[in-house]
Amino acid sequence: MVSPESPIFREQAVQQYTQRQKQEVRLRVISPSAFVFFWLALLLTLSVGILGWFIQVPVNISGRGVIVEATGPGQGQKTPAAALFFAPERWKDLRSGQAASISIGSTQLTGKVERVDSNLINPAQVGKYFKSPGELAQAISGPSAMALISLSNAPGASAYVGSICSAQIRLGTQNVLSLLPDAKQILQIH
Repeated sequence: MVSPESPIFREQAVQQYTQRQKQEVRLRVISPSAFVFFWLALLLTLSVGILGWFIQVPVNISGRGVIVEATGPGQGQKTPAAALFFAPERWKDLRSGQAASISIGSTQLTGKVERVDSNLINPAQVGKYFKSPGELAQAISGPSAMALISLSNAPGASAYVGSICSAQIRLGTQNVLSLLPDAKQILQIH
């Protein structure tokens, strides 16, 4: 018969059992391949973000207008210029000396902003600035900011006087990330 004082389990087995109970239980939440995938996705996202911060894209504004003959500052002769009309909120962005690309049909001309009129012009005031306001009926439909683009260095520009044109004026550059919509635009909060 077994004596009541002797233990049922070996002493070494009891120690191993208690050590296992004390050890932390580590759950395997994610597989190693998924762990590598998420790290690679994080690195790719960070790389694209950093690259997007440093890549610059041009910022242009568009306007419509007409080619006119204008007298330049300090000149007695008339030279071709583009009288362009822009949305009223954009006149503060326009500065003398900015590069402009003017399109007349398939013809491309280049010039520089010579003057920006700080007063808004409505369609009724066009006759005050131009001899034949009928040419501008397509170019201006509401209050607009006006800029005069010098075309004196564009060869053959005088042949286009009276033509309706469209233009792009380069304001500068911005990084690609600034083109992403903000939360208000995404959620369409009014």
